[in-house]
Amino acid sequence: MKNYKKLLIILPFTLLFTFELPRLIDPNIKSQSSNNFDFGSKESSLALDISVNPDIYKVGPGDIFRFNMVSTSKVVTLSLQVTPTGVLLIPAIGNIDIDGLILNDVYQKVKEFCIEQYPNAKINLNLEKVKQIKINVVGAIGIKIGQITLSSTQRVSDIFEIVQNKLNEKNNNEYIELQNQDEIRLISSRHITLLRNGNKKNIDLDQFFILGNLDSNPNLLPNDILQFHLIDKYISVYGGVINNGEIEYLENDYLGNIIKLTGGFTIDSDSNFIEITRFLDDFNTKKIIVTNKINSFKINENDHIYIRRIKNYKVHDLISIDGEVNFPGIYSISNSNTTIGELIDKCGGVTQNGDLKSIIINNILIEQTEDSELRRILQIPSENRSITELAYIKARNGITKGLIKSSNQEFTNSIYNFTISSGDNIIIPRKLNYIEVIGAVQNPGRYPFFSQYKTIDYLELAGGLNENSTKNKYIIKYSTGQRYPFSINDKLESGDIIFIAEKLEYNSWTRFKDWMAIVSQVATTIIVIQNIVGN
Repeated sequence: MKNYKKLLIILPFTLLFTFELPRLIDPNIKSQSSNNFDFGSKESSLALDISVNPDIYKVGPGDIFRFNMVSTSKVVTLSLQVTPTGVLLIPAIGNIDIDGLILNDVYQKVKEFCIEQYPNAKINLNLEKVKQIKINVVGAIGIKIGQITLSSTQRVSDIFEIVQNKLNEKNNNEYIELQNQDEIRLISSRHITLLRNGNKKNIDLDQFFILGNLDSNPNLLPNDILQFHLIDKYISVYGGVINNGEIEYLENDYLGNIIKLTGGFTIDSDSNFIEITRFLDDFNTKKIIVTNKINSFKINENDHIYIRRIKNYKVHDLISIDGEVNFPGIYSISNSNTTIGELIDKCGGVTQNGDLKSIIINNILIEQTEDSELRRILQIPSENRSITELAYIKARNGITKGLIKSSNQEFTNSIYNFTISSGDNIIIPRKLNYIEVIGAVQNPGRYPFFSQYKTIDYLELAGGLNENSTKNKYIIKYSTGQRYPFSINDKLESGDIIFIAEKLEYNSWTRFKDWMAIVSQVATTIIVIQNIVGN
């Protein structure tokens, strides 16, 4: 009995739902819900640069809406497509003409239409997918495109990319046949004509590409005509701007806009002095100096614009100091009168391992300058060079240009009084206490430096002279690199070299041939002299 009562309560609602449902499930629902309008994989997944503005977007054939109606007895969700006649058909409700209406107005109109039949229902309507449109592409640019199908959210820049790619493909295919690369024409991004409803508008995409002005890259509407042109007018901009070079010229261009299109002024530019060279006729020019009001200064075709740059703007004079100082590094010279000694003090002085007698300074700026005298000498054939010129080559090869080096206490002290120069690279060497004994000794090599030792003491350390030693002996001073005669009582400095020459072994046959050659030359000379005297 209880179950029978429950059935009587549920049955009316079941019957109501059963009879109401066919009214909402119209035979057209299946076809509209299946998304039979094919956007294609590219269009359906197209990324939007910004969301669709419901206060601007115009609805038309191909737009798809998500319709949702909630009432006390049912919830209906449908996917509805605007028909080719601009009508939105809602099953069990009727047709609504929405062609050309603004999206927000469509929302309002559909809700009001549905509420008339279902006063207590809650209506939700959202744009699910945007329609496809066709636009026309024209222009004497060497390629034919005609109509292009695209999403209604796409912009002029999308079509520009398509046209540019097709033109580049054509140019690449014809490049081999072109005798001059200058014959390749470039498509204009600043002169694109949009024809819409009988009106013309110039589209300057550089305002969008460079400056990000979205108004210069409008959305396209059905039956728009885009006319493309090839670049045929230029101006040139050089000097204190981010990007130097040629820029396409448009009628009524202004200097301020041109500067923006180059990326703007560089940090070292003198924006208060802009020189413009302008043609008066086919050959003659005049100079115009612009010091202010650049936004209102009109530019002409073929103008050459030059912006001065401030010399050495915020450029540091840098020097580096390395080696045995307590705080090595790269320093900026704030005072041109700073001495090397003062800089070393600023770096914490020489470390305990540093050689107080030594310093090496190389100036990379001087090293990079050309030695004009060496270049002159090298242009002379070697056999025609004078003794002085040969000596100059030897001297130049013996030292790096821009280098000064000392291992002598007196000379090092004088270098400390030199003023530092931009580009100086200062090195304080590590102190190495050694003496080298090489040549005809029993044990050639390196020996510790003892300040009280003389030359004879180091010869004894090296085991004395061997049987191949000669009388030719000398000392090479580390501080100067010069050679001095040998003396057993000489006081040495760390790094000095003691050299004992040894006898060289000769091949007897080679020596015999050398003597015979000399005798032959002497004999020939005597015969020649006798013949001359005899005559």
